[in-house]
Amino acid sequence: MRTNNPKRLFIAFVGLLLTLLLLLIVRGQWTKQNRIPVVLVPQQVTFYTTEQISQLTRKRIQNGDFSALAGRWRSKDGTEDGIQFAIADNCLLIADKRYYLRFSGKNADDAIYLEQYENKNASPIIYYPSGAKIPIMTPDGQVDTSGLYDPSDQTQPRILLGQTTLSAELVEKLTTYLSD
Repeated sequence: MRTNNPKRLFIAFVGLLLTLLLLLIVRGQWTKQNRIPVVLVPQQVTFYTTEQISQLTRKRIQNGDFSALAGRWRSKDGTEDGIQFAIADNCLLIADKRYYLRFSGKNADDAIYLEQYENKNASPIIYYPSGAKIPIMTPDGQVDTSGLYDPSDQTQPRILLGQTTLSAELVEKLTTYLSD
C-alpha cells in the first residue's frame, strides 16, 4: 500500500484550489457585465430666467453673502477721472482702505442698500440689479423713477455711491459696473 506524502497532498490541494479559483474568476459573476437592463430617462434641464437669478442674488445679499458682488467695479470714466473699487467677501476696498459691508435695507425699486460697519456717516452703497431703474433728479427738481432719465446701463448690475437722489449727469459719472 502506498502512503501519501504530506507535501504531495498539500501541493495537490493548492493546485486544486487555484484551479477552482481560476474557474470562478473566468466564469464568476463579478467579471460578467451586469445583466440588469438599464433604462435611460432623459433629464430635463431647467434654466433660470434673468429675473430668477436676480431674485437669488438679492436674497444672498440680504443674508450677508456678498459673493455675487465680488470683483472690480469701475465707472464709465475709467480709473483716472472715475471711481474704482473692489469687493471681496464682505469688504469694499477703495483707496487703500477696507470697509466691512452689511445689508442695510432695500426699496420698492429693487435697489439694495449696503452700509459700512465702521463709518455710519458714509454714503450708502446702493446696488441696482439688472433691470432696476436709478431714480433721477430732473432739472425742474422732480424725482423721476420711470427710468426715462436714467443714463446708466440698465442691462447690467450697478453700484452707486451716493446719499441722495442725483442728477442724470452725476449718476452717469458715479455709477460703477462690474469690470471682471
